[in-house]
Amino acid sequence: MEILGDQSTDASNYRVPTLAIVHPADVDDLIAASQVARELGVAFTSRGGGTSVAGNSIGPGRRKAPYCWCMSEIHLTGELICATEEEARVVSLHLPAHVRLTRAEVGCICFEVVTTEDPLVWSVEERFAGRAAFESHQRRVLNSEWGRATAGIRRRYSIEGLAG
Repeated sequence: MEILGDQSTDASNYRVPTLAIVHPADVDDLIAASQVARELGVAFTSRGGGTSVAGNSIGPGRRKAPYCWCMSEIHLTGELICATEEEARVVSLHLPAHVRLTRAEVGCICFEVVTTEDPLVWSVEERFAGRAAFESHQRRVLNSEWGRATAGIRRRYSIEGLAG
């Protein structure tokens, strides 16, 4: 890890002092760096991974999703679709803990579950550092309070990166 003062200089006038630069050699390095950043409460953003030359997704506030070309990331997108207002109430009740626990998992890069214009539908996006992290998440969810409470609620997901 290299400690630097201001590597957030790019083509824009947007500047955020950089605390450290990490050059992960593999998924284990990325997971370790993500854990350290999470424990220290610092932003973790990958340059050259969709953050754009303007630096517009770099910031000290919310932790941004790291993305490295060398990793075999798993990406899930889709919807959680409630049939009734009662199912939506169950989701709203259990979702905060589920999001908090998932974001704390080793290998979780991004986890977003947000409401849509339809009060019975949530948009879901998950990114995990690889197959092992994703499968570990799936096992935890299956045996969790969230998993039990929402087991009957319809999900429509697309998963990329699991082939092979």
